[in-house]
Amino acid sequence: MKSGKSLELIGKMSPLTYTKRTLVLLQPARNVRDEHVQSRLGIAMPALKVRSLKDYEGDAEIIGIDEI
Repeated sequence: MKSGKSLELIGKMSPLTYTKRTLVLLQPARNVRDEHVQSRLGIAMPALKVRSLKDYEGDAEIIGIDEI
């Protein structure tokens, strides 16, 4: 905990939003604090809530996974 994992994930995913590739960031549904992945510095990216990886049925080329 508090080692910068969310910031690292956001740092890797954020530049990809400017490409033509489709991406999604997945977050566990049990996380009820917020609707996005957020670092301790306040930097955030929207995320899709899923109960398990099997629940994701999209067609994104790049998938980021937060705490699943």
